[in-house]
Formats: sequence, C-alpha cells, structure tokens
Amino acid sequence: MINDLVESCIINLFIILICVQINYFWHVKREAVENNNYLAVFIALAGSLFINRLFFVSEINSSLALHIGDLVIIIGILYGRAWIGTTLFIILVVLSTIIHPLHGLYSFLTSLPPLLITLYLRKIYVKIPLNKKYTQAVLISLVSSIISMSLANVFFSDQWALLDSILYMLVYVGGLLGLVYYMENLKRSRILKREIINTEKLQAVSHLAASISHEVRNPLTATKGFLQLLKSDDNLSKEKKQQFIDIAISELNRAENIINDYLAFAKPSMELQETIEIQSEINKVIEIVKPLANMNAVFIQCHVPVFYVNGEKHLFQQCFVNLVKNAIESMQGGGVLILEAQQSKKGINITISDTGIGMTDEQLGRLGEPYFSTKGIKGTGLGMVAVYRIVKSMHGSIRVKSKPQEGTTFTIYLPGHP
Repeated sequence: MINDLVESCIINLFIILICVQINYFWHVKREAVENNNYLAVFIALAGSLFINRLFFVSEINSSLALHIGDLVIIIGILYGRAWIGTTLFIILVVLSTIIHPLHGLYSFLTSLPPLLITLYLRKIYVKIPLNKKYTQAVLISLVSSIISMSLANVFFSDQWALLDSILYMLVYVGGLLGLVYYMENLKRSRILKREIINTEKLQAVSHLAASISHEVRNPLTATKGFLQLLKSDDNLSKEKKQQFIDIAISELNRAENIINDYLAFAKPSMELQETIEIQSEINKVIEIVKPLANMNAVFIQCHVPVFYVNGEKHLFQQCFVNLVKNAIESMQGGGVLILEAQQSKKGINITISDTGIGMTDEQLGRLGEPYFSTKGIKGTGLGMVAVYRIVKSMHGSIRVKSKPQEGTTFTIYLPGHP
C-alpha cells in the first residue's frame, strides 16, 4: 500500500504542476503578466482535480480512496481567490460522491477544515514574507493531513498502519511546500517580466531623447559652421554670404523636419513618395558637410551621374549626411573621401569610400545596432540605425567593406524610378 500511496501522490503533484505551468505559459503567450486571469487559474486547478480524482488515487479499500485534492483547494485560495477554493471544494465533494457515497462524506470531512483555515489565513498570507509563508503552509498541511489520517483511522482503523500515516503526512506537507515554492517562483517570474517591460519602456524613452539629439545635432553643426565662416571672414562676397545663409536656413529647416517627422527614425514613413534626383541631392549633402571636411582636412571627390529614385528628399539627405559625416570623422588627420555611383539594370549603386581608421570584423558585425559606435563615448550608433532603416524603407540594401587602418567602403543600392 505504501508504494501505491507514494506513486499516486507524486503523480497527483506532477499533474497539478503541469496544469499550473500550462496556465502560466498561457499568460506569457497572451502577455498577461500584470494581473492573473483568475478564471484561467480556476480552469487549470479544476482540470488537475478532475484528472487526479478520476484516474490517480490510492485505494484503501473498495469504499475509500486516498487523494491530495485538498492541496488544489489550498493553492486556489492562497494564489487565486476565495471563490476558486470554495468552488474546487464543491467539485471535489460532488466528484467523490458520484464515485462512492462514502468517498463524498470522507472528502467533505477532510477538505472542509483546510478550506476554512485557508480562507481565514488568506488575507494574512498575501502580506507576509516568503519564510513565513512556508511556515503557514507547513501548519495548514499538518492540520489537514492529521485530520485526514484521523478520519481514515476512525473509518478503517484496521486498514491504516502508522507508517502509512507518517508517510502520507510527509508527502502532504512536502507536496504543499513544493507547490508554494513553485507558485512563488512563477509569481516572481511575472513580476520580473513586468519590471523588464517597464525598464524597456524607460529605455525606449531615453533612446528616443538621445536619438533626437543626435539627429538634430548634424544640421545644427552645419549651421554653426556656416555662421562661423560668415563671422570670421570679412572678405566674403555678397553672393557667397547669401549662399552660406541659404544653406544655414536649409539646415535649420531640415532640423525642423526631423523633429516634426521623427517617427521616420524608428519606422521611416514613405507615404509621401517623390522622385529624387540623386546627383543634386548628394551635391547638397556635400555642401552641408563641407565645413566639417575643411576642419578635418578631408578632400571630397564626387562622381555621381543624374539618376532618379523614389523616396523622401529629407530622409535621403539624412541618410547620406550621416554616412559622409561618419566617414569624415573617421579620417583623423585628413584624407580623401570619394562618392561615386554606378548604374545597374534596375537601380544604382552609390559608393562612399574613405581612408579612415576602418573597422574590425567584430565591429562590422555590430554595425547598425543602437548604441554601438566606433567613436567611443562621443557616439551613440543611432545615426547608423537611421541609415539602415531609411535605406530599407526605400527598398534598398547596404554592403560594407572595411579593414583597420585602411578605410571603409559603403555601397548603397537603391532601385531606380520606374
């Protein structure tokens, strides 16, 4: 009988654990981590009760079968609601009565005390620390198992041995402790997941703030450079001054466009499709970055034919300003930057080559990741994220070749205007 008792109780525990775990997976799949769906908790526990009571019990004799259905009632109250445990108690008594009237009486008498005790302690249980929860679980399970053994000895004193009673109590107490430990771990997992989600939301806000700063800084830097040229050089012609002023105003407008349409960074919107003539747009990009190139002693060569693609002009400029600016900043001490383009059957390949510090294979593999930058603390990596997403939104692609101390080549393919 001892072997049957141990086997049935262990199977009962495993079935309860499986049903609880299925309920947890259901919550994870639906991302319902903030609050329990108590109907789902009830269904999971009721399902384990049905399976255990109908198929896995340890028979004392033809009239009485031992089970640990009380554990389901206790867990339902402590980690669910009072109505869950009460309903499970009714289901257990009804099922037992259908099987055998004496089963129903025994289940009623053995399950009612743990039901009442757990209902009484529930409000205290949810507020106490984990070590005290284990203490309460031991007390509840000891009382419940003692009552079960006492009633079993009253009904069938000649069928129930002392060793069986002790073994049943150990299994009962250990089972409830195991379930409490398991439920607390699931609870901590839900809390941890909620904290991770909240942390990711806060990180998204910080990323957004940092990326706005990064993207707006480019046109402001160009504007500042032209204004400094206007201030420092009194010999500029009127036409040159007007040109610098026009470019500065254009850059301020670009900064305004970035702010007003910043969703283009995270998910570039190409709803307002327009035809872009890449030669004129890249020439504008060169004019924008020329002050930075002069400051870094970088000579720019441009060989781009007239070609038309679809997209948005300000996003196209944002993409290539980032690429050219990064190339210039990589050439510490000066160098040559080459922009050239070659037409293919269905599009055009735009190449940006520099003679800068280059990148290792590991850096190439991480290129385009947020907050990964080869500039150290001065960079955020968000500019390259924008580049990759803008090119993708234009149905293009990017290829990168680089070697340390030899330079980097970006090849951007864009499909042509149909």
